[in-house]
Amino acid sequence: MHSYWTRSNNVFFFGLAILSIASVLVNLSTTYVLPEAKPEINRLQVNEMRRFAPFRGQDKAIVSYNLDFDLQSVFNWNVKQLFVFLVAEYQSNSNDINQVVVYDQIIQEKANAKQNLQVSDISNSDIIYMRYFTVSE
Repeated sequence: MHSYWTRSNNVFFFGLAILSIASVLVNLSTTYVLPEAKPEINRLQVNEMRRFAPFRGQDKAIVSYNLDFDLQSVFNWNVKQLFVFLVAEYQSNSNDINQVVVYDQIIQEKANAKQNLQVSDISNSDIIYMRYFTVSE
């Protein structure tokens, strides 16, 4: 008969081997799943652009857009939430690439992963503050 320590060592490392095999199988279950998420922007329009040079060099732009996206295929057993954001990218004289986040949302349920956003009214959620953006008049 083996000692108590030998038996407990065998049980512990057998359990560790089973956990290792299970974790590899769990990892492989979502490695080759390629979700297809195709967002569409149907309308993107800059309604108004104002320069606020005295106010820390920031400008104010009011935009309208229609955004359709279906991210339900992204959800699986390993995805708990999605961080979704829409970035507007533009060029200026001082910088080659400038990026501004226009829309962001945290989606925590698969039912909320399909949305049709129509932002057309001028409200606080449509205002983008761009730093050091030069407005051509």
